[in-house]
Amino acid sequence: MLAWSDVERILRGGRFYWISTTDEDGRPHLVQQWGAWVDDHLYFEGSERTHWAQNLARDARVAFGTQTGTRAMFGQGTVDVVRGVAPDIAKRIASQYATKYGRTFDYRPKAAQYETGHVFRATPGSVATLLRASLLLRIGHGERQLVVRELREDQRVMQRINPGTPIDEVPWREIGRYKDLEVERARLHADGWKIEEPSRR
Repeated sequence: MLAWSDVERILRGGRFYWISTTDEDGRPHLVQQWGAWVDDHLYFEGSERTHWAQNLARDARVAFGTQTGTRAMFGQGTVDVVRGVAPDIAKRIASQYATKYGRTFDYRPKAAQYETGHVFRATPGSVATLLRASLLLRIGHGERQLVVRELREDQRVMQRINPGTPIDEVPWREIGRYKDLEVERARLHADGWKIEEPSRR
């Protein structure tokens, strides 16, 4: 299995990304796009009037892939349209586009293009969960909250807390990164967390 740093290197280095969306009748629709991998997201441009963009407006699920040299990578996730990208992210997207496509295709977008316009953002969802743990907290007056934490293959620590609604309806939130899975397992166990079997998301 590749280390996450190797996976990110492939995703950042890819010049051409295959993007698969779903037609209204359920058939797959495949296109090739330029793109930039920034902070665990794939950003790519395009008109919202295109076939694939209209597919995403109806069904945000996506599969994507790219190749760098002899190494290929693919993933699944969801896509949203970001309007007015944060300046630091916009600069990094523009920099990757200029590096990848400037010399061959003479395409060097400015960061302002993303700050004032829109860009598509794919958020991967198929990252392995190596450790899941849960803890039931008593918060007074007989009320309790369920806290669920996941330590994922990409070394992110994700958490969600039940605020009185079903836990599966609560979005995951990144709360940090870990270095050693076994150290984190021991720490959670010592703090009274219930350790669950690893699963695939």
